[in-house]
Amino acid sequence: MTIGRIIEAIEAAAPRSLQEQWDNCGLLCGSPLWDCRGVMLCLDVTPSVVRQAVEAGCNLIVSHHPLIFKGIKTVSDTTPQGSALIQAIKNDIAVYCAHTSLDNAPAPWGVSHEMARMLGVEVNGVLSPTGTGVIATLPSPKAPIDFLNCVKLTFSANGMRHSSPLPGHAIKRVALGSGSCGFLIPDAIAAGADTIVTADVRYHDFLDYGKSIFIIDLTHFDTEKITKAIFKRIISQNFSNFAPVLCASEPNPIEFK
Repeated sequence: MTIGRIIEAIEAAAPRSLQEQWDNCGLLCGSPLWDCRGVMLCLDVTPSVVRQAVEAGCNLIVSHHPLIFKGIKTVSDTTPQGSALIQAIKNDIAVYCAHTSLDNAPAPWGVSHEMARMLGVEVNGVLSPTGTGVIATLPSPKAPIDFLNCVKLTFSANGMRHSSPLPGHAIKRVALGSGSCGFLIPDAIAAGADTIVTADVRYHDFLDYGKSIFIIDLTHFDTEKITKAIFKRIISQNFSNFAPVLCASEPNPIEFK
């Protein structure tokens, strides 16, 4: 089993051609020719995650967020990014990232599709030409407080922000966008959504659109930690005798009082 074969399976589900122009998906360090001793799945490649990979005997880390995103001018252990990269290289650990390639992937692999699956809603279509975000219908209408509780429980969230529900509002048609998808709010309204669930919504988005659509704002972490389960399914379905390791210690950097 080579690292290249694992990458081929991931890219069959989430082709790199689907990534946004500004993104940096792919093999960020290491070689596809190396034998794969084990795979650790994570959201972010941090020094702690690399240490856990070493301890678990994994020489491939598959992450959603890129370890190398913008241009690097120096590689130093004075930054978390540099430290993680140095540790990975020293320990012969390859790092592969599927970021917007996975966000924009079609069902059943796209992250917003996974959000819909977890919430038990039926996807009717996508919100953007690239495939980012989905529009879905609930099996039956829900009161806003009931849907809020459902979202919080489904994504194991410690807290979330939301706009005020409209008077007499029942949740029927919901837009879902993993990560920072506040930019999709106008598309969600145009698609007839009465609610959007996403992350990193700006103050002015709440101000400008809060009277037109019910906005539920989870943390970025809570909408994308689910990528580990997607990666696990991709690898397990292609290699039944190969068990990927989910990074166990990867806390949400955002806390609530």
